[in-house]
Amino acid sequence: MTNKSPSPRQKSRTAVDRVFNDLMDKFARYEFMPGDHLPAENDLAEQYGVSRITIRTALSMLSAIGMIETRTGGGSYVKKFQFSDITDTASAIMANQVKTEDVNQFRQLIETASLNNLRGKKIISSDIKYLKGCCDRMEQAEHKGSRNDIAKADYSFHKHICKMSGNMLFIYSYDMIGSIMLAYFDKHYFMSEDLSKHELIQNALKMHRQIIDCIAGGQIDQAISINTKMSLDDVGGAL
Repeated sequence: MTNKSPSPRQKSRTAVDRVFNDLMDKFARYEFMPGDHLPAENDLAEQYGVSRITIRTALSMLSAIGMIETRTGGGSYVKKFQFSDITDTASAIMANQVKTEDVNQFRQLIETASLNNLRGKKIISSDIKYLKGCCDRMEQAEHKGSRNDIAKADYSFHKHICKMSGNMLFIYSYDMIGSIMLAYFDKHYFMSEDLSKHELIQNALKMHRQIIDCIAGGQIDQAISINTKMSLDDVGGAL
């Protein structure tokens, strides 16, 4: 008894599912970040070897579950969905309950483990570019006097290192306490008795850029050492 060949409709459904599932995997691995513009339908069709109708159907499914949004004449974009969204309601209460020492300890565990995972890995130039962009945004935010934007850029820097590690639990853990981390950065960034605000941020930027150079050069131990120094006592509040 021979197996029955799939009908054209079944083949189409399989192709749609394949595109849908692959894009979902890319979202889960943060290959596409919230706010990223997805490739055009024609480009996706060529990439997956399917028709535009198949791509459009898969995108419609992603839109229906809230993973992307399609803007008229502007294409499709990844919607913001983070584990921190789940904790936003309780973040203010949690932030007040969590001690500075607790946050520093958590960061050291996750960030050191993430950096350790980079040993022997080929560092992609786009990752280095992203980390440098975070530093640039921190510096621009200082010029604007926006403490909140500095905190966001700093948080993005360390979260991206978690992403580079390839360990999804590191990313999810960092993402899950995102609201607490941002509140923590915002609250403590300028608490220094010894340094001016400008000196504080410049010291923090210097250390962030040293970490980038160490990662790019494969000097992971040095990157971990510098990252460890970025605690409240060592840089007067900058992290």
